[in-house]
Amino acid sequence: MINSRIRKITATVAALLIFTFLGYQIYRVNFAKQVTEEALYKTVSEKIQATGYAIRSENVITNPYGGVLQYAVSDGGRVSSNGTVATAYSSVATAGTKDQLDSLKNEKQLLTDLQNPGNSYADSLETVGQQISKQMISLLNNSESGTSITADKQQLQYLLNKRQIIAGKSPDFSSRLSEIETKITQLSGTSNGQALGTVTTDKAGFFSSHVDGYENLFPINSVTTLTADDLEKEYPKGTVQDHTVGKVVNDFFWYFACTVPAKDANRFKLENTVTLSFPFASADEIPATIVAINQQDENSDAAIILKCDRMNANLVNLRKETAEVTVNQYSGIQVSQKAIHFETLTKDVKQADGTVTKQTQKVPGVYVMYGTEMRFCQIVQLYGDGTYVYCDPSPSADALMTDDTVKQYDQVIIEGTDLYDGKVID
Repeated sequence: MINSRIRKITATVAALLIFTFLGYQIYRVNFAKQVTEEALYKTVSEKIQATGYAIRSENVITNPYGGVLQYAVSDGGRVSSNGTVATAYSSVATAGTKDQLDSLKNEKQLLTDLQNPGNSYADSLETVGQQISKQMISLLNNSESGTSITADKQQLQYLLNKRQIIAGKSPDFSSRLSEIETKITQLSGTSNGQALGTVTTDKAGFFSSHVDGYENLFPINSVTTLTADDLEKEYPKGTVQDHTVGKVVNDFFWYFACTVPAKDANRFKLENTVTLSFPFASADEIPATIVAINQQDENSDAAIILKCDRMNANLVNLRKETAEVTVNQYSGIQVSQKAIHFETLTKDVKQADGTVTKQTQKVPGVYVMYGTEMRFCQIVQLYGDGTYVYCDPSPSADALMTDDTVKQYDQVIIEGTDLYDGKVID
């Protein structure tokens, strides 16, 4: 008796579950709302992360005088052959005196220039205003980078005074000039400020005050033969000589040699131009040309050798870095990966002899809402990143099995059930 009751209860519960499930499925098909997302025209970059080495033709410079160095050129700055890169002084105080003298002489020259009316009236207020704006930007940039801003401040003050003169005011600089002359005489009459000697470079190029011991790790003349094994080894740091001043990168071109996994190697093509950025070292984006792709076989890592021709204070000090390499950019209609469906379609195709044949093909596409009607639109994919697909906004009619493709601002269905072409949603 008890077993019979248990069987009845079990059968009733099972029946309720079945009816509930069927009811839910009927509701989903007939009443569940479609979720849409607007299709937008966007540009996306195809990026690959790669770790490698900056390889340059570098000439290390040493200081034969000892003492305290005062650099004549900042990192990334150009220096000529036999040009001065630094001056050696016996002490910090001596170097400071030289700084003071240089600053005073520069200020004297600027004030003397302002006393000549022809030098001011040749410019307009608008021109000087633009110069002031540029000088303020330069001052802020140098302040943030840690570069001395004394000369920038003097130049800004010069331009502000110049604007006053053009506007009809006549500042009197005689008192300040007299004060400057007195200070110059006092400082020049001491032994302070006398240099031990100047440090020069016998080669022209871009200067860097940083020497890391890896300057001769990879010879520049064999850079295009480097392999993935060469670049993936761990190398001990080289010896840095005593009294090293810095180095000069003496070639306009330099290289970034990096490794990529086998699956990414075919995304690089010889002679193509890519864009390099170093997110952990610099905000710069620089163009580079692919000059070598060295891969043992299709299943092994590849060494990618990139040639660059840009240089600044950030780039001149790069060595082993992780880079983002932009290998391509795509512009197209962005749709969610979730929105893509595959449908088998048939269309009439007119042949060259005038006959019409049927063509059947399984194609990718999305469902788009046109008012209350659902339409299937084929897509031609340009690029996909796993989350979104970027589609050709204007593929040829021959490439399509549907009358149209997805367009900007279309309402694309990303969630829904029982989707089919021509369905009307009340």
